[in-house]
Amino acid sequence: MNILIADDDPITLLALGRALRRTTACVITEVRNGLEVLEQLENMRVDLVILDLVMPQLDGTEVLSIMRN
Repeated sequence: MNILIADDDPITLLALGRALRRTTACVITEVRNGLEVLEQLENMRVDLVILDLVMPQLDGTEVLSIMRN
């Protein structure tokens, strides 16, 4: 399972990543803004995306809207 975590707060990224690594056998990719989310979605298969709503460049709502189209 591939999980993509998007959050501009490094502490949140660290905490979510650690929690998921301890409880699941998955590959976790961490990014800091919405543009990086879209880039990763083009380059890899992702099973789960965890989006922060407030991020620079593209926020979580904008990313979700693009993903749905």
